[in-house]
Amino acid sequence: MAITVTSPATLFEMAELSGASSRLMWAVAREMWAKGSTFAIRDGDELVGLAGIYPMSPDCGECWFNIRPTAARRMLAICRAIKLTIRSSGYREIVAVVGTEAGKRIAAAAGLAFFEATEMGEIWSCNSLVAATTPRKSSSRPSSAAVSPI
Repeated sequence: MAITVTSPATLFEMAELSGASSRLMWAVAREMWAKGSTFAIRDGDELVGLAGIYPMSPDCGECWFNIRPTAARRMLAICRAIKLTIRSSGYREIVAVVGTEAGKRIAAAAGLAFFEATEMGEIWSCNSLVAATTPRKSSSRPSSAAVSPI
């Protein structure tokens, strides 16, 4: 059976996978749900993952994902879905704060690249993947004129 992705994820799905075990984690989950794009990932009837993009600025979104270990057999399809979602987001830059080894593998498979380590976790980012598929204004296109050395 193929995975299915639905958007927006429900608050119940967010509670199930987002760590709603503390007031702080529940507040973060509700903020992500209320102001960002959220996606529930299912393998049959089982909720195996959540993902989303939270707006940081008009040009930058923060990608987040929480995938259960039971989804390992579907990881290629899940990473492809995350990558396609990033590409179609309209943001010029996407960042993700990654805190686990599995998260690093998912980020890399989704087209993000390591940027720097912080005390919150590793920052992974992507701008060429998004920019290459996002239409530009004609005035922002690079010049095709050749540059000659002086």
